[in-house]
Amino acid sequence: GLSGTGSASPITVSGLAPGTSYTFTVTATNSAGTGAPSAVSNLVTPVPTQVITFANPGAQDFGTRPVLDARADSGLPLRFSVSTPAVCSVGAGGVLDFTGIGTCTITAEQPGNGQYAAATPVTQTFAVVPVAPGQPDIQTLTPVGSGRISVAFTPPAFTGGAPITGYQVTATPRAGVAARTLARTAAITTSAAGVVTATGSGSPIVVAGLTDGVAYVFTVLAINQVGQGPVDTAVQPVVAVPDLRVQPVDVAVAYGADATAVTLDIVGAADAVVIVEAPEHGTAVASGTGITYQPKAGYAGPDRFTYAARDSFQTSVAAAVQVQVAVPAVVLETTGLAAITLASPYRQVLASSGGAAPYAYRVSSGTLPAGLTLGEDGVLAGTATAVGEAAFEITVTDSSTGTGPFSASQRYTLSVVAAVPVITWDETLSRTYGEADFELALPQSTSPGTFTFSSSNTAVATVTGRTVRLVGEGSTVITASQAATGSYAAAAVQLQLSVAARPDPTADREVASAIQAQADASVRFAQVQSGNIRDRLRQVRTGTNASSFNVAMAYAGSRGVPGMSVPLNRAGDSMVNALPRLPEGWGAWAAGTATFGKAGRGSGGFDFNTGGITVGADRAIGEHVLLGVAGSWGRQDTDFDHSPSSTDADQRSLAVYGLWRAGEHVFFDAMLASGRLDFELTRWSELAGASARGSRGGEQLFGSLTFGYEHRSPGGTTLTSYGRYDGHRAELDAYREHGLDALDLAYGRQDVDTSSLALGLEGTHAFKGERVSWRPHWSVEYRTALENRSDVAVNYVQRPTASDYVLAMRSYNDDALSVGAGVDLQFDSGWMVSLLLGHEQGRNSLRSNSIGLQVRYGSQGGQGGRGRSQVDANGIGDRDGERLRCRTTPGECIGPAGGGIQP
Repeated sequence: GLSGTGSASPITVSGLAPGTSYTFTVTATNSAGTGAPSAVSNLVTPVPTQVITFANPGAQDFGTRPVLDARADSGLPLRFSVSTPAVCSVGAGGVLDFTGIGTCTITAEQPGNGQYAAATPVTQTFAVVPVAPGQPDIQTLTPVGSGRISVAFTPPAFTGGAPITGYQVTATPRAGVAARTLARTAAITTSAAGVVTATGSGSPIVVAGLTDGVAYVFTVLAINQVGQGPVDTAVQPVVAVPDLRVQPVDVAVAYGADATAVTLDIVGAADAVVIVEAPEHGTAVASGTGITYQPKAGYAGPDRFTYAARDSFQTSVAAAVQVQVAVPAVVLETTGLAAITLASPYRQVLASSGGAAPYAYRVSSGTLPAGLTLGEDGVLAGTATAVGEAAFEITVTDSSTGTGPFSASQRYTLSVVAAVPVITWDETLSRTYGEADFELALPQSTSPGTFTFSSSNTAVATVTGRTVRLVGEGSTVITASQAATGSYAAAAVQLQLSVAARPDPTADREVASAIQAQADASVRFAQVQSGNIRDRLRQVRTGTNASSFNVAMAYAGSRGVPGMSVPLNRAGDSMVNALPRLPEGWGAWAAGTATFGKAGRGSGGFDFNTGGITVGADRAIGEHVLLGVAGSWGRQDTDFDHSPSSTDADQRSLAVYGLWRAGEHVFFDAMLASGRLDFELTRWSELAGASARGSRGGEQLFGSLTFGYEHRSPGGTTLTSYGRYDGHRAELDAYREHGLDALDLAYGRQDVDTSSLALGLEGTHAFKGERVSWRPHWSVEYRTALENRSDVAVNYVQRPTASDYVLAMRSYNDDALSVGAGVDLQFDSGWMVSLLLGHEQGRNSLRSNSIGLQVRYGSQGGQGGRGRSQVDANGIGDRDGERLRCRTTPGECIGPAGGGIQP
C-alpha cells in the first residue's frame, strides 16, 4: 500500500490511482516507537481532475452577439458567471449580450461530479467597444419663418453603446421636385441654391439660411464618440411666406395692478403687434411683439381690446383680448381694540387696506361704550364714562368703480378698565450659568401694590421671593406681577433673562495655569532628582566613591531677575567618620535641592518652590563600572499671581544608575527612575467668586543617558565634551473638582511626554599654590527638545458638553542654551570651597541666572584624605596625565594606563 507521514493532521497521501477505492489507517510514533494503528476508514475513491479551455474572444463591438469558445476536457458542461453586469451578460449556449461599453469579465467554471473533481475556474477579460449609432427617423418638417425649416425626428433606438453627442441635419437643393403650395403662396419651381447644414443636441433642429421657393432634400444622422451613423432622408416642399394669425385670449389682472404683460396667441412669426381697438377701463400698450395692460385706478370688472400681428409681408386679422380685473379684498386692518382707561381721553384711528380710498366707516351692529363716537373717517374717540365691556361691529366701504364699491366688516370687543399702573423695570438681564444666586431689583410703579415674581422657564432659572437661582443655560421671562389696589388695576412687567453657556474652560487662565503648573512640576521633579544623581556620577568620575552629603539651594529666576544656586556644605570628615564604615567599593550619599522661581508672564504667571532630597548607595565593580540605587522625595508649592489658586505636589521615586569608563577618556553614565506623583489643587473662579478643590495622582518614568569624552593635558587643563539624552513620561490620573457646583470641571487622564538632547563642553585648569590649590572651570550646554507635549481633555462635571475641550500644553523643558563658570579652592586644611555662576537663555526669550557655593571638607581620594601628597588640586590623583588609583597604604598611588572608578 501507499503511505504518507507528517507532524500533525491532516496528512496528504500521494500516488493514488483515480477510480480505485482505498481504506486508510493512522499510527503515531514517538521516541519509544510506533503505536497501534487506528481503526480502518471507510472506502474512499480518488477522482481525476479536469481542465477548462477558455479562449479570450478579444475586443467586441457593442451590438454584436458572439458565442464564447470554452470547454472542459471532461466533456462536462460549463457554467459562466459575469462580474461586470453593466457591460455584458451570457445567455444560453454561451451567447454574449452587451449592455454597455467597457471591460467585460467572464469566468468559466465546472463544479465536477462523481467521476471528476471540480475544475479550476478560468477568467477572461476583454473590451466592449462602441460603434456608430443607428438611423434617426424624420417625423415632421415645419416652416418656422422665411428661410427656416424646423426638422423634427425621433432618435435612433440603437446608440452604438455610447451616448449620442449630437445630430446633423443637411438640406440639399433638389431640381425637378414638384413644388408644394403653402397658404397664400403660389407654387414656385426649384432653382439652384447651396447646401445648408445645421447641428443640434436633439429634436427639433431648425435649419436657417434656406432660399425661399426652393425644394430641399433633408437628411438627419446621429453622432457619437465613434462617428456618424446612417442618414434618414425626406423631401421638403418649397419654403414660402409663413402663415401669420392671431387668436383670441383671456387674461386676468389683479386689482390696481401695474402694467401687466398679456400672453398673446400668435400663429406664425410676427415682426410686431398693434392695438386695433383700445380698452375702455384701462390702458393697453403694444411694444414689439408684446402687449401690456394696466387697469384704471379703483376699477374692478371686465374690459376688452383687440390686437393684430404683422410681418414684412402682411398684417393679420384682429382678435379680441378679454380682460377681467379682479375684485379687491377690502380688509379692516385694525383687528382689535386695546382696553381703555376709565375717564381718560381715548382716540383710535381705524386702518383699512385693499380697494380704493377714501374709506367710509360705520357701526353696523352693537353699541359703542358710553362716551365714545365713530366718525365716517374711521376715528373712534371720546372719554369713557363707565367701566364695562361693549361688543359691536364696524363696516368699512371703499370707493371702487365697476363692480364696486366693496365692503368688509370686523367685530370688536372694547373693555373699559380701571387705571393701569405705569411700571418701569430692566428690559433684559444677562448672566452666565454657574454664577451665584442674585436678587432682583424692585420695579418702579405708579401703583403701591405689592409685587410677586415668577420665571417662565424653571429649567433656566427659578425665583424665590426676589432671589434668582440659575438652573441651566437658555432664556426665560421673569414676570413681576403687581396686585390691584383701589384705584389701580393689577399689572405685570417682564424682563428677559438670558443665561449664557458656561465659558470655554480652556480660555480661563486659571485652568490653563493649573494644568501648566502640574505638567511643569512633574518635569521639574524629574530634573531635580536626575540632577542629584548626575552630580553623584560626576563626583565619582573625578576620582572618589566615598560617602558624601550635599544639599543645594537654587533660584531659577525670571525675566530681569537673576537666579541663585547655593549648595550647602558637604559634611566634613567628622560626619563621615561618625558613620559606620562601608565595605570596600561601596559608597553612600545624600543630596538635596531647593528651587525657587517664577514661570509665565502677566496674570497667567505663577511662583513655585521645589524641594528634592535624594539618598543613594552604589558600588564599584572593578575599575571601570559603578552601579547604584537611589530613592528620592520631592515637594513643590505653586502660588498663582493675583489669584488664590495654588498647586501643591509631592513626588517619590526610586532610581537605578550606573557609570562605565571605557579607558582614560571615554565614559558613559545612565539612570532610570520610576516615581509616584500626588497633587492637591485649588482653582479660583472669577465667575463664581469662589474656589474649586481637587486632587489627582499619577505615575512617572524618567531617565537619561550620557556619553562623554574627557581630555586631560599634562599642564593641568581638562576638557570634557558630552552628549546627553533625557526622557520623561508622566501619566496623571483623571480627576474632578468640588466646590463650584455647575462650574466644577472634570479633567481627563493627562500624559506629559518630554525628551531632549543636550550637548555640552566643560573645561578646567588646575593651579597649585603654597597653601591653596585652585581650579577655575567653565561649561557650555545646549539643550533642544525632541518631544514636549501634554494634552488634556476638560469638561464640566454637571451637564458636560457633547465633546470635550482640549488643552494642548508644553512643559517649560524646551530649547535652551546654558553657560556657566566657577572656581574650586582646595586648602591644605582639607576644606574645599567652590563658587559657581550660570546663565540660561530659553527659546521663549525668558532668562534665568544662578550662583552657587559649595563647601566640602576632606580629601576626594578613596581614603578620605590619605595620600594627600600625591593627589593634585583636582582631588583625582593624576600624574603626567594618567589617573592613579590610591591603595590602602597611605601616600601610595599607582597609575594604570586607563582611567577607573575609585573603590
